[in-house]
Amino acid sequence: MKNNVKGITLIALVITITISLILSSITIAAISGDSGIISRAGKAKTETEAAEERERIENEIIKSNDKSGDLDLELLKDNFSEDMPYLVCNNPSTDSFPISYTSSKTNKTYEIDEIGNVETINE
Repeated sequence: MKNNVKGITLIALVITITISLILSSITIAAISGDSGIISRAGKAKTETEAAEERERIENEIIKSNDKSGDLDLELLKDNFSEDMPYLVCNNPSTDSFPISYTSSKTNKTYEIDEIGNVETINE
């Protein structure tokens, strides 16, 4: 009778180990890989940084309106160079809109028109 109990215990151990291995592999697959938790967290971080940057650009545009409510190009350039030095003007010698900036933080290029609309060129 004892031999029969040991056999059942051994089978239970093998089943337990097999189930543990299956669950471990499922967990590892859920964490890593292209659609894994770590990958999606990295993408979410990048998207959040880009959204924050765009919001800062829009705030700088608002600050760059002159007293009549028009967007002042020189004031905009000055505000960007002071408050957001990581934005590089792609057409610095231009004296009219649209004006283009590329961010060294997010590698996104933004084009701003004369009324302050921002278009992201390379999303």
